[in-house]
Amino acid sequence: MQESNKIFNDNFAVRLFELSPYPALLIDGERFVECNRAALQILGYDDRVSLLNTHPSDISPMTQPDGESSWCKANRMIAIAQEKGTHRFEWVHKKADGSTFVAEVTLSAIVLDAKQLIYCVWRDITEQAKANEALARSEMKLRILYASTRDAVMLLDEKGFFDCNKATLDIFDCPSYETFYALHPSDLSPETQACGTNSLVLANQYIQTAMKRGSHHFEWLHKRATTGQVFPADVLLSAMELDGKRVVQAVVRDITERKRTEETIRQMAFYDTLTNLPNRRMLEDRLQQAITLAGDSSGLLSLLFIDLDKFKQINDDMGHEVGDWLLQQSAERMKLCVRNSDTVARIGGDEFVVLLPNIFVVEDAVNIAEKIRLEMEQPFVCCEDQPLSISASIGVVIYPEHANNIRDLLRHGDMSMYHAKKGGRNAIRVFSFSS
Repeated sequence: MQESNKIFNDNFAVRLFELSPYPALLIDGERFVECNRAALQILGYDDRVSLLNTHPSDISPMTQPDGESSWCKANRMIAIAQEKGTHRFEWVHKKADGSTFVAEVTLSAIVLDAKQLIYCVWRDITEQAKANEALARSEMKLRILYASTRDAVMLLDEKGFFDCNKATLDIFDCPSYETFYALHPSDLSPETQACGTNSLVLANQYIQTAMKRGSHHFEWLHKRATTGQVFPADVLLSAMELDGKRVVQAVVRDITERKRTEETIRQMAFYDTLTNLPNRRMLEDRLQQAITLAGDSSGLLSLLFIDLDKFKQINDDMGHEVGDWLLQQSAERMKLCVRNSDTVARIGGDEFVVLLPNIFVVEDAVNIAEKIRLEMEQPFVCCEDQPLSISASIGVVIYPEHANNIRDLLRHGDMSMYHAKKGGRNAIRVFSFSS
């Protein structure tokens, strides 16, 4: 290193420069005047001749990532280092084979032999740059998802809300982010939840659960900030660290439509579509519950089996539209004759069943049956103002006197109704094992 010895008077410094694992170069003016082996290796040059007396732009692409030409930017970076004494920045270099790499460059102004020079050190950060770029892309994707998702996403700490996406404003009907951040979480819920618990009390419990477990998933009743309209929501709370503090992310999905669909499916599964009365499946579920309660209290329950007399003739003569109307009107009349705890069900055609839990004697059931029978005798006036006269044949069965299981109760009740019809219609018959 004869040339180096002209610049370095200290042989020890020369050795440090030459043996440094980091690429190091000296710049005089705007030209490289010395380099170490590491610089040659990273650039892929065989000797110093290829590198010395070149401008930094000669080992760089035409422009840097920010669009500035490498020539102009290199001169500007050198000028900053000369002015401030040191300057650090990222730079894209070009190797001898034309490939590029990203380096962190540190320029330091020094004086050697009374001469002003720039000491240049590189650190290859290609992998770090790739990782940073991947992280930036990931963050961009998350930001896009955060901004574009239809679910409300919000962040809150002990002071309240401090961030949210656009969907939050839409779902909660808020005119601006500032308006939303000014709200307390309790402002977005009715006073109590569906379970009857105070919303604020329950919300604090759920937040504590999320903090303890990391997350908590549940359904919640929210309300619009402007109109106060209550709507059901699916909520996921997630506890996380953000900027050195513990926060909670809440993801809220409006499930109004889902609840409507579920209710429609439930109606189809458990209710008669014409009269909106419970169907056979619902009746049997409620009957099983009533049997269990009656067994626990040693009480009685009754089933009234009701068949509409003359219905088939009216349905055939006047058409199904009139027949359907008559069934709907009959259902409404029956509901007026029973208690709130009773169930009126349609099990098919013109057959209805009334479940009477909590009766004490058979006469209690017979009295309600008679009330229904008398009500059904009253003329029905249809849309043509033509009165229609029908009646009802009613069979009465008592649990556990006449049967102690659902199958036999339904069978015996149907038998007693058949005997009422066979005996002349418009009558009530209590089941008897001798009949």
